[in-house]
Amino acid sequence: MARAKSTHIEDKVNFLDLISQTPKVMRDIYAQLKIGIISACGATDYGYTDKPDFRIANGYVMIELVPCHDRVLIMLRVDSDQSSITNAQNLNRFANPATQQGKPGHWIEFSVNNINQIQPAIKLIASAYQYRTQNPW
Repeated sequence: MARAKSTHIEDKVNFLDLISQTPKVMRDIYAQLKIGIISACGATDYGYTDKPDFRIANGYVMIELVPCHDRVLIMLRVDSDQSSITNAQNLNRFANPATQQGKPGHWIEFSVNNINQIQPAIKLIASAYQYRTQNPW
């Protein structure tokens, strides 16, 4: 049985197909987000999935990055860290389809479609990630 996450993109054909069809500008934004989030969070539990997405986890904080044609979709599980919801106001937020799809916990969904949004997104994600590290279940 295949692992849910792999650090090797070639193990996840669905993700590889998705990223190969994504315009270069969005691939670049995705790459900057991925590297920035891993670095800012000190994350060690991450990898590509066949959903397809790139997933970063820390206990119950989960980040899903999905490169798309015109944006990078980010789903961030925040649970009890309500400050993350307030801090996401300047990003392209959506209603909460992740919760509507039956995912447990509280999620923020937003997209990044230009380089000016990369740092605010990384800051928001690092804040939620660090909150859970300092306030374990």
